[in-house]
Amino acid sequence: MSACTDWFEARQVSGYLLKSYREFNGNLLEYLVLGKDLFMKKLSLIVLTFIFCIQVHAQINNWTLGTSAADNNWQGVTYGNGVFVAVASTGTGNRVMTSPDGITWTPRTSAANKFWINVTYGNGVFVAVGYDVGIMTSPDGITWTSQTSPANNAWSGLAYGNGVFVAVASSGTGNRVMTSPDGITWTARTSAADRAWYNVKYGNGVFVAVSTDGGVMTSPDGITWTS
Repeated sequence: MSACTDWFEARQVSGYLLKSYREFNGNLLEYLVLGKDLFMKKLSLIVLTFIFCIQVHAQINNWTLGTSAADNNWQGVTYGNGVFVAVASTGTGNRVMTSPDGITWTPRTSAANKFWINVTYGNGVFVAVGYDVGIMTSPDGITWTSQTSPANNAWSGLAYGNGVFVAVASSGTGNRVMTSPDGITWTARTSAADRAWYNVKYGNGVFVAVSTDGGVMTSPDGITWTS
């Protein structure tokens, strides 16, 4: 709720909300310039926006505990093609689970019992990577196929954007990034530095990767990276 109240108080300070005669007196000039109808419409819009903020904030904080398909160490989750897909680092023959709604989950067989840590969706395919050099793909989250990694690195971060999959690793020498147009054929890339890269995301036209040892690097295409 604090995000809403902070915003609401900021609007009060700026002089748009009337709480007392004193505040009304302070807004008298605006009241006279805008006219009664326009001023009240402006006030109503602010109040309605505040109410909407409360409702959205309440929904975001309304979580329900669900039941997983197996007692595994679930590491990554994504959504695509009408289904949620989660991957795990433990389990035997059931390191993937899928759900149409995030509530009811079904165990699935991964391509191998690897330390799967991240999964994403893009270009019509699910892609998962693992610490132990694992890569697997699936068109539907149910049937998975192992793919070949261009380097024996501990892949952990994975993202899709601008028509390309990008993965980052915490190990390797000069090759802690790999890219793929389809999740199947991968090419090793040079990271900005050999740091313990842990995660990567795409947004606003740029890939951003972070490491567990204080590193941040960016790339417009997943190929050329800058610290």
